[in-house]
Amino acid sequence: MRISRFIPTCALTACAAVASAQTFTLVHVFHGTDGADPEAASIVEDSGGNLYSTTAFGGSSGLGTVYKINRKGNNKETVLHNFTGSSDGETPNAGVLLGSDGNLYGTADQGGTNGFGTAYRVTPAGAFNAFYEFQGGAQASGPGRLIGVPGALYGSAGGGAPFYGGMVYRLDSSGETDLYKFAGGADGSSGSWLVRDGAGNFYGTGGGGDLTCSPPGGCGVIYKID
Repeated sequence: MRISRFIPTCALTACAAVASAQTFTLVHVFHGTDGADPEAASIVEDSGGNLYSTTAFGGSSGLGTVYKINRKGNNKETVLHNFTGSSDGETPNAGVLLGSDGNLYGTADQGGTNGFGTAYRVTPAGAFNAFYEFQGGAQASGPGRLIGVPGALYGSAGGGAPFYGGMVYRLDSSGETDLYKFAGGADGSSGSWLVRDGAGNFYGTGGGGDLTCSPPGGCGVIYKID
């Protein structure tokens, strides 16, 4: 195959002009003690232009951080929380959600008293509270990124005995409600983070599906849950 068939051609001077029009700037370089491995986490921005997210590892205990970047303050980084692996959890690799109350919400996919992860809230000033510990087994474990709606948080996770194909769940003041448990076969298995449409439905992707397809175990599904 000739790769050149799929690449638009241009004069050398024109290509150079396009390339030079872009400006790349490093906003922050992590050094381990302030966090490490941020690449899987999404970033959110508040009304003041500050950026917030998580690192899966690094920090004072090596188990992840929640951090803030002050873009108006020379991109200064502040570690809002260092995860310890105890009741606060560890490995927060999904980033955070900026709530309507101005606080940040997220999950740690491991740790907590039960070892199955936590859901937490942290203020922009760094006050931290792990308000839910995932139970595993028939309930969720290893949670990912959260989606917020008034009065509740939604997400996908592993767990879900007896099938252990994962699940979609809701967290609110009454605790965890499991909305759908994947059997891991023709209906698929929980895989991706959720997105929400204007009507309030959630969409995601997962494994499983057509079990006759190669690779064995299915070639995957796209699902919707109301």
